[in-house]
Amino acid sequence: MPLQSQDKFGLDAASDLALLRGDYARAAELFADPRLEYLLSPGSVVRDPPALGRAMMAHILGRRDEAIRHADEAIAYYEKTKWTAHQRAPVLTTMAQCHAFAGRADEARRCATEARALMAGRDAFLEMDELPLIAQAYAVLGLREEAHALLREIMAGPSRMIAQEIRHDPLFAPLKPDPRFEEILRAAKVF
Repeated sequence: MPLQSQDKFGLDAASDLALLRGDYARAAELFADPRLEYLLSPGSVVRDPPALGRAMMAHILGRRDEAIRHADEAIAYYEKTKWTAHQRAPVLTTMAQCHAFAGRADEARRCATEARALMAGRDAFLEMDELPLIAQAYAVLGLREEAHALLREIMAGPSRMIAQEIRHDPLFAPLKPDPRFEEILRAAKVF
């Protein structure tokens, strides 16, 4: 496919492909490329900083100090930028993920709760994008009850992240040993 104007070097697309293939070393390399200006959030509502991808990869690769450093860099970006009312929920969702990559459960829960309150009953399309990201944050933190409850909700309605993607997503890996994980995914409704 031709390069998109918002990804002129193809780095965002290539990093997504590397993640899907499970080539985490390559994905980390792509997220570290200095030409990467920003990442597009699900639904393209927010331009996320490359530090978000770097924090995620550091977490996946078990580089705790690096994950914290990049997560804090991304959080600083979100906190200093002025956001519209429509962008606020996705920003809070991503901040929840950053706190999760840094191992800060209370802050992640606070951001996730605030994001959900902003979206509830107001924007179903935004919820389809953001709820899986909140579930990822809960899974990263080992908050299995919260993650499973949210996955049940996601699988009962429309979502941009389908069961097969969730099954192979490295951020959901902490949930895989629990038999409830597969039960929830198998119960996904087909629309």
